Formats: sequence, structure tokens, C-alpha cells
Amino acid sequence: MDFYVNYSSYLRRQRFSAFSPFVNAMSYKDYFSEEQLKDYEVVSEWNSFYEKLTKGEPPQRIYTSKYITNKIFALEVDIKLTVDCREDFTFKNCYFEKGITFKGSKFQKKFWMIDCIVKGALSTFDSPSFARGLLIINSSVEQILIFKGSYGESRWDIKNVSKLSISGGVFTDLNISLKGKIGHIGIIANQVEGDIFIDGSNQVVQSINLSGTAKKCHFSSTTSKFHI
Repeated sequence: MDFYVNYSSYLRRQRFSAFSPFVNAMSYKDYFSEEQLKDYEVVSEWNSFYEKLTKGEPPQRIYTSKYITNKIFALEVDIKLTVDCREDFTFKNCYFEKGITFKGSKFQKKFWMIDCIVKGALSTFDSPSFARGLLIINSSVEQILIFKGSYGESRWDIKNVSKLSISGGVFTDLNISLKGKIGHIGIIANQVEGDIFIDGSNQVVQSINLSGTAKKCHFSSTTSKFHI
């Protein structure tokens, strides 16, 4: 399976920023009113926040579930997660000025990101493991960059994304639902194992690039719902 699809002459005339909901707002203060900010805690230093979150846990291991809600991570660098987590780990209703990097992390249960905004990239390195799935629900993420690793049964309900790239990994199955502004989707099929299904939900996608010969990857999509 080797092909490239580029959508609509109108879209080709537009700047890529037209697909990015992230470029115009400079900080969280552009997203939230003063009244809304009263419901959030602003976190400006990740290490101290993480030490408090994991107090009583052994180094680099988490034995209890973590539920992080209504936080604004006003950080200058990406969050790097290198943990071995034995229970669910959840971010809900959080805003990230930067991205999150999963570097060799092991999540034995589910990793949740619900109702979040990520201005940077969700990226994976050193073959992280999500045994029960990487679950992105009703969230906007500037970039999703997936490399090697295992991802179980994953579900991504994405409101907005500028770039979604899957360059490797093993999935039991991956269901992607696109709900808002979508930029570029790229999948290197010969580096991926498992079933991938994309529901376009009648959204306009700037481009889809599927490359490589799919030997262990099965890709399907409601392509009739994309505007071509």
C-alpha cells in the first residue's frame, strides 16, 4: 500500500496555519478569562509538582492511580515521563504550554488525556509501553508523533491537530476520530503493526500520506466522509 492523497485545490491555497488552532494564542491567558482561571492551578515547575504527586512512591515507579485535573502547565520545556506506572494515570481538563514526551515509560494500565489542550507535541521515544492503551479523549494536540512502542487498544478522539504521524509501534487496535481542524496525517505502514481505523467525521484534512508496504498493519478509513 503506497499512496498519497492531497485534499482540494482550495486547501492547497491556504497557509498551514489555517489548520492550526495553536498559533494565534501566545499563552494560556489568551485561552482563559480571568473568571475561568479561578478554577485552575498554574504549575510553572514540573519537577516539584511531580515530586509532590508521587510522594511516598519509590523512584521512577508509581503504584497508585494518579488523577490530575484543572491544571495549567505553564512550562518552558516539555514534560518528560520516564515512569513505570502500575495503575491508571489521568490528565483531565488540563492545559499544556509545551508538550509531553514518553521516554521508555511503562503504563501497565490506562493512560488518559481527557478534555485537554496541548500546544506542543505528544511524542514517544525508547519504545514506551501502554499495556491498556494510550487514550486521548476530546482533546486538542498540536502534534502527535508516535515512534516505536506498544500501545494496546488505543482510542484518540481529537478535536484539533496540526500533525499526526505514526512512524512505528504495535497496536492491538487504534481508533482515531477526527472532530475539528486537521492538518497532516502520516503513517509509515511497514513500520506499524495492528489495526488502524480513522473516522473523518466530515472534517477537512489537509493531507494524508500513507507510505510503505503494509505487512502487519491493516488501515481503514471512512474516506467518503473526508472532503476531497
